Amino acid sequence: MRCTRLPAWHPDWVFRGVSLRWVAEFGWSDPQVWLGVNVGTPGQLLLPAAPPDLALWQRAYAENDRTSANRLVALRHGALHGPLAYGLACGVHLAIGNAVPWNEIGTVYREYVDEREQLRDSCGITGHEGWRRQLDFLLDAANSPPEPDFVLRVREQLAAAIGELPSADLWRETAAGHAQDLGADAGTVKGIEDLVRRIMRYEARFRADGLLPPDGRVRTTVAYDYGRAVNLARWGLSARFCGPADAEAAIVYAGALSKSAHRSWEEFSAGYALGRVLRFDEEEYGPFYEQNVLAHRLLTESEGSPWKHIPWR
Repeated sequence: MRCTRLPAWHPDWVFRGVSLRWVAEFGWSDPQVWLGVNVGTPGQLLLPAAPPDLALWQRAYAENDRTSANRLVALRHGALHGPLAYGLACGVHLAIGNAVPWNEIGTVYREYVDEREQLRDSCGITGHEGWRRQLDFLLDAANSPPEPDFVLRVREQLAAAIGELPSADLWRETAAGHAQDLGADAGTVKGIEDLVRRIMRYEARFRADGLLPPDGRVRTTVAYDYGRAVNLARWGLSARFCGPADAEAAIVYAGALSKSAHRSWEEFSAGYALGRVLRFDEEEYGPFYEQNVLAHRLLTESEGSPWKHIPWR
């Protein structure tokens, strides 16, 4: 069970998530104790908490369980307009993947212990300094490998020089030659050539699946780092590695960087998707790819999408 609303963020308060099963099996037995749901909100409920009641709720929850991933969720009281909402909308891909509200930063991601364990195990972050260092890498677009943007810049420079998109051979040969001029060894040069081929195959699949228009292409993958910066700011706040002001400033800045690097939400999404699949998918078109397609469709087609009411420019 995920609580949809917690009290306002407080530096000395953390919250521990438990399931109804845990409450039923290890919780209280006093029939005079009530279970509060969404306390302090217009949707507040106080429910009887005797063991028979909890067993019924546990069974009902199991029978009507909802997926814990790949959902577009928002809070009515969360940020919906302005620079903070804009920045949060740049991190919405991961919010969809984790089925958490995209537009709130203080209390509704994962619970405190899970957040700290996740940051430690996946990023090696155990405190403020490590969190800040990783955040700065992302905001500098320096966390992802540099090769994808290198070859994409070569294509854009060729297009500007010749007045049209270069052929596949010209793009590949120019990128490889430029890498060689910069001192790359033979293995790296071959890797650059292979990367151009991979990007072309992914872009063809993107067009087929609607992530790109029929004549579209990806110009940069920095969206992937900027989108993750938004979420790292949210995670850092949940884990108490930063305060609200630091998290909000990082999110607003990531949104501004995204706006300067892309021309539309759709272009941002395609760049994010390419950065992610080049990092993890290995042309398997598996979960990493499928999650991008689902998120892109939710964000471009759903009436509840932030991209429908927050203009890119």
